[in-house]
Amino acid sequence: KEQEMRIEGKGIHMKERMAVLVDCHGSMDTAYNVGAEHGNELCDFSRLNLLGNFSLTSLTSLAVPPKACSLSTIMHLDLSRNELWDITTDALEPLSATLVSLDISRNCFESLPESIGAMHELKELRATHNLLKPNALRLDVLTSDMKQLEVIDLRFNQKCGKRSLLELLQSTVGDKVEMKLTVTYPPPPPDPSTVNGDRVGASPAVRDAKLLRSQLEPWSTMALRRRLVADFGEELTGDGRGWAGSDISRGHVMDRLLSMYQEEADDKNSSRICNDENGRAVVYVSGASVEESIRVRVLHA
Repeated sequence: KEQEMRIEGKGIHMKERMAVLVDCHGSMDTAYNVGAEHGNELCDFSRLNLLGNFSLTSLTSLAVPPKACSLSTIMHLDLSRNELWDITTDALEPLSATLVSLDISRNCFESLPESIGAMHELKELRATHNLLKPNALRLDVLTSDMKQLEVIDLRFNQKCGKRSLLELLQSTVGDKVEMKLTVTYPPPPPDPSTVNGDRVGASPAVRDAKLLRSQLEPWSTMALRRRLVADFGEELTGDGRGWAGSDISRGHVMDRLLSMYQEEADDKNSSRICNDENGRAVVYVSGASVEESIRVRVLHA
């Protein structure tokens, strides 16, 4: 909910976001039911998917459709892509004894919500692609009574990229918990085995602007890793290391990204692009083919 506000003396109009109660009905993913159905009434469910449902700052409560029996059976909760800044304790309290996985990725969290500390059975926490700050992570949340934790995924939080932070977090949660963080500083040492090295050209002026490598060079290593994972689905290297979380040199990341672009281009050239009788490129995309007579008239108009 938004209300219009005016900054006194400045003459500036702004929109102020306000926390409101939320009824999260109509968006449940029940593909992993653990209960049974009687007629049209769902008796039990274990997975609640609320991806992309909200546009407010704080989640304050959860409600389910009348036909669903209880929140207390939910084991997996997905709150990703909701522009959330906070989750109150009351919102997650009904899930404290059952929730085993929580996904709050791609939101606006600057720190881990304190309410997570009450999830005593939580095994997996995903908080990737947020705005997390090292000095606001609330380590006390991770050191509370969460004895079942196995995985904490904080990758792709731009300000949380120092190896010293990863070491601090790992020592805080202990060796039994797998801590995932995209480390960007200090950068891994250059690897001479890469095709073109870690960087090409000292400045844009000395690079060939026609090359894709030159166009990618200004990107940060984290952005290159993010493209490998998000756009091409490359989670692991050939030897089983993660592109996002391991000390893989920028040169290796760049080489793999360029090879993926080349494979994509080769695939398009072989299956979707051909030349007509006049030598012009014809790109085939989804849709119905146009009749030959109409196509000839258009091409020769």
